[in-house]
Amino acid sequence: MMLTPEWLVEALIGATLLMLLVLAVRKPVARLWGAHMAYALWALPALRMVLPAIPGWQPLYVPVAQSNPQGDVALALMPPADAALYNTQPLPAATVQAGNVSLLPDWPLLLLGA
Repeated sequence: MMLTPEWLVEALIGATLLMLLVLAVRKPVARLWGAHMAYALWALPALRMVLPAIPGWQPLYVPVAQSNPQGDVALALMPPADAALYNTQPLPAATVQAGNVSLLPDWPLLLLGA
């Protein structure tokens, strides 16, 4: 399975909606079928994140990027038809750039975290 930005956006939106649904129905479910069933509802958002996309599914929104000559980049979520109208480009695959890595910890940040 190839993870695409479109799939990730759809999975995150779907998992969020499922979490809201679970929050709304967990008390009535617990009253009717017990606490075990109410806790089992939390598996639904987790399953949404690991299951593949439905074959033939068209994404509702696609992440797009648009840049100007000054180098500014605008990121947005748009329906696929709108993205084509505005002549935007799909986001490229994520790249990792290695910078200077220090083996010494940042002490003020560690103290602030503690």
